[in-house]
Amino acid sequence: MNKKKIIKVGFFLITLSFIISYIIEEAGYYEYQLQTKTKLTNEAIEQFEQDVKDNKEIDLNNYVVNSNIDYTNNVTNFTNKLSTKINKYLKKSIEDFFNVVGKAVEN
Repeated sequence: MNKKKIIKVGFFLITLSFIISYIIEEAGYYEYQLQTKTKLTNEAIEQFEQDVKDNKEIDLNNYVVNSNIDYTNNVTNFTNKLSTKINKYLKKSIEDFFNVVGKAVEN
């Protein structure tokens, strides 16, 4: 393979990985996972209702169950930061491009 083909394949893979990570972020998958971290189980709800009936002091931490395992690691943190930076520079580049095209159309 010549250098141009290697560069094209590398650029394609970087672009594809950016698009995939951007879609995952925008689809709300990460936020959904955060929401599912704290769920009340049926037993906790029943215990809460019983404590309310008995006029006991209510502390939410006694009823919340953390059922989600955090799988984030250095790789996911790095790719998330990388996709955010790429998104920022890509957005600026597109805005600059359209500003130049807009000025050219006006003249």
